[in-house]
Amino acid sequence: EAESLISGTMFNSMNDLLILRELRVKGKSRKVPIIIEVIWRPPPLSWIKVNTDGSTYGSSGSYGYSGVFQTHRGFIRGCFSILLGTSYAFEAKLTAAIYAINFAWKYGWKHLWLENDSVYIVSLLLARSLKVPFRWKSTWCRTLRYITNMKFVVTHIYREGNRHTDSLSSRIPSFVSPIWWWSATSFSFFVNDDYIAKFNYRFY
Repeated sequence: EAESLISGTMFNSMNDLLILRELRVKGKSRKVPIIIEVIWRPPPLSWIKVNTDGSTYGSSGSYGYSGVFQTHRGFIRGCFSILLGTSYAFEAKLTAAIYAINFAWKYGWKHLWLENDSVYIVSLLLARSLKVPFRWKSTWCRTLRYITNMKFVVTHIYREGNRHTDSLSSRIPSFVSPIWWWSATSFSFFVNDDYIAKFNYRFY
C-alpha cells in the first residue's frame, strides 16, 4: 500500500509525512499549481468591446448565446441574450460572435474589439476562415464582410475574465424571446469588477 504513494501524489498531514520518513518510504508531492492572472481590459477611447459566450442547456441540447458591449470606462453600452434550438456548444459560441458583430454593425459601432473564451472562434476570425457549419456559411460570409469594413480586433480571454457574459448566458433558459438591454441588467453581478479592473485567477 505504501508503494502506491510512489505512482500517485501525496495528500498527507505533517504527522503522516514524519512516519513515512521513518519508514523510509518515498512519496511524490503534488505539483505546485500554475496560477494565471486574468483581467478584463477596457477598449481604447472611442472603441466598443464586446465579450460573447454561448452555452448548451440540459439533455435536450437547446442552446443560447449572449454578448455584453462595454465602453473604455467599463460602462454597459448594450447586451443581448437569445435562446435557440438544439445544437452544439461550438455553434452557440460561433453564433454569439456572429450576432455580436452584426449588432455592432447595426448600431454603427465601427471600432469593435471582440473577446471570446473559445480559442477556435478567435482563430476563425483572425484567419477569416470559412470553415463553419454549412447552415451558417452565408451569415458568416456577411459577418466577415462587416469586419473588413471596421476597425476590428479579436482576442481570447479565459472564462474567469468573461464572468459577466457567462452569468448572462446562464439565465438564457428563463427568457422566452430574444432580449436586448441598453444598460446593465439587474443581474449584472460583475460590472463593477470590470469598472475597477478587478483581477481574477485561473488555476492549473
